[in-house]
Amino acid sequence: MCGITGIIGPGYDHDQLDRMMQRITHRGPDGEGKWTAGNISLGHLRLKIIDLSDRAAQPMVCRATQNTLVFNGEIYNYKEIRAELEGRYMFQSDSDTEVILAAYAVWGPEAIGRLRGMFAFALYDARRRATLLVRDRFGIKPLYYRAGVDFLLFSSEIKGLINLPGLTHSPNLHKVFGFLAHRHLDTDSQTFFSEIFQLPPATYAWVGETGDLSNPVEYWKPPRPGDRHILEQDMEAFRSELRNSIRLHLRADVPVSCFLSGGLDSSSIACLAAGMLDKERPLQTYSSILVEKNEENALIDVVRDYLPGCIHHGVVFDGGNFLEELPAITWHHDEPFADASMYVHWELCKLAQSHGTKVMLSGNGGDELLGGYANHLYAQLARILRQGKIGLWLEYLGRYPIHRPESSFQFFVRSIQEVLPFTLRELQKDIQGLPVRKLLQGQIKANTYIFYRYHDNDPYFANVLNNLRSWTIPQFLHYEDRNSMAFGIEIRVPMLDHVFWEFVTKYTPQDLLKYRTKQFLRDALEGSVPDPVLKQRLKHGFAAPLERFVYYNKTATIEFYHDQIKSVPFFNQPEIRRLGKAVVLDGDQTRFHYFWRVLSTAIWYNTFFHA
Repeated sequence: MCGITGIIGPGYDHDQLDRMMQRITHRGPDGEGKWTAGNISLGHLRLKIIDLSDRAAQPMVCRATQNTLVFNGEIYNYKEIRAELEGRYMFQSDSDTEVILAAYAVWGPEAIGRLRGMFAFALYDARRRATLLVRDRFGIKPLYYRAGVDFLLFSSEIKGLINLPGLTHSPNLHKVFGFLAHRHLDTDSQTFFSEIFQLPPATYAWVGETGDLSNPVEYWKPPRPGDRHILEQDMEAFRSELRNSIRLHLRADVPVSCFLSGGLDSSSIACLAAGMLDKERPLQTYSSILVEKNEENALIDVVRDYLPGCIHHGVVFDGGNFLEELPAITWHHDEPFADASMYVHWELCKLAQSHGTKVMLSGNGGDELLGGYANHLYAQLARILRQGKIGLWLEYLGRYPIHRPESSFQFFVRSIQEVLPFTLRELQKDIQGLPVRKLLQGQIKANTYIFYRYHDNDPYFANVLNNLRSWTIPQFLHYEDRNSMAFGIEIRVPMLDHVFWEFVTKYTPQDLLKYRTKQFLRDALEGSVPDPVLKQRLKHGFAAPLERFVYYNKTATIEFYHDQIKSVPFFNQPEIRRLGKAVVLDGDQTRFHYFWRVLSTAIWYNTFFHA
């Protein structure tokens, strides 16, 4: 895990590479390097995880081709690719970085499809005299760019591309509206800065020597839901595929730890990973704890008792330093953030750093893949309804409420909504966004925003695509990357492994969910994960009660709120102030989500435009 940056083309001062690197130096506390040739300048900040020697330093030049690479991420199958290339390439290191150069030397751009891992890299092809920008299939690793006349700049973080001589930046109010109205963040290639874009996941693009950027090429598509039914032997196949993904994600020359929330995904990964590690290097886990006893706390304790040989760390959060930490978190995120789980995650990364942790496993992606959200159930009901299976639809309407707080009538309504034309569903979202127009002084109309970016005749697949590319995964990966990198830590996500993803999605959604969320996971891991964890009714993430943090000190909160909002030019100040009074002082919980998003947006604006 590292930070990369670069300047391509004659139209911008290449001496500014140092400034760009300095902005993201936290991503690579273990070393830095630069490479310049003609109109190409590449910078790298290193966090040592695999091959800790200087032979693995970057930028790395291929002796055979003179191609040059800066790379952020990990290639988990680098040993297998290296074995395939032995005899065809003379390796100088034991790094996965050199494996990318070797694979490209042999297979060209087709090598990208052979990589199993998380990655964002820039590879200068000396023969072609062009630079290849690449991002992994799920967008786990970030890659931003901005273009001008005869130049293109790229960086692992937005802050590396702003506040540079001769370049301006401005707020993207379209993205601000999407966040305030719908909690949306990294929904597409646009960012909160009008001049900054991100390379989409699962794509690559070429940049010529004058900074001209080609259209991105999509090299992988999320597979459609299959029609295979789950049989008894498929349980062992599932366990085998998940174990193999975790085994690959444990590859490192430093110790590996785990987040543990008590939820299905993090608990499953922790339980399986613990059995794969050497007893001399036991697994460490990190959890957020609530003061009151409830199911979340109880499940964390259950997993801890199940893994007595592991070292467990927990932090109780009361919100005492919440307001104090928000500007620093926002600076690292480059954008507003959605809720307090991002703050709790930040504090856990800080704790992990204090214990010398450099690599952590996360359960991110399990909900999107295995059907962990209520919207998966709604979409599955809609899918069955569209298939004309009325009997099965009625059966599920009766079954789903057994494990959920929704009634059969609520499931009925939501499944009907899921089969409506997208134009009608967008209209509904437009209406929901109307209150935000008042907060933004009417500078953007609600009906200019697209909520459902991905359409499909299969409601379940449309839901998967929107979660994967727009609603949930992008913002979760964003905050995991920024929080961890702020403290020199690498986060790995075994559930977001494309081989494992392709394995799971060959089965019919009807069997994945059956009568409750994540039924396949629950059934397959019986005996490997404690029963109370597998039988939990609702989804559990990090214990992060945002309301408690906000109300910890009402006077301090409202003063902080007023101080932050006063300088934001696109806010309707009277409306914004009334919102703060209603929520903080009068206790109006119905608009709490608007209050938080306004505050987070104001902190972002002041951090990057009014500092």
